[in-house]
Amino acid sequence: MLKAHWLGAKSFGAITKYLDEAIRQVEIEEHRRSHDLRHAEAEARELAEQQRREIEILKWKPDWHMLPESERDRFRQAVSAKNPHMVRFPKLIERFALSEFARSRGATTGPPADAA
Repeated sequence: MLKAHWLGAKSFGAITKYLDEAIRQVEIEEHRRSHDLRHAEAEARELAEQQRREIEILKWKPDWHMLPESERDRFRQAVSAKNPHMVRFPKLIERFALSEFARSRGATTGPPADAA
């Protein structure tokens, strides 16, 4: 086995020069795994937060539809004024307007999940 992994090592005494390399490789792999795990955990937290915001906003959708159209237009116009580049995307305007409406009623939400 010794010769299979480190061809230059002819004896156990000669293996010491290869140990540093082996340790370094193990440390690199551990660091990569740790980084991957932290990255996956951060993505999971972000997804959970997006889902929480989406659920919070959806709770307000029935109230949104009960508003007179003129009141909903007021929210849409406010969103369009803040984000003129969104005017070409009515569904996005609608989501942001609903989010603004929810915040105006005390919801603790960030921007809609697809705003990122």
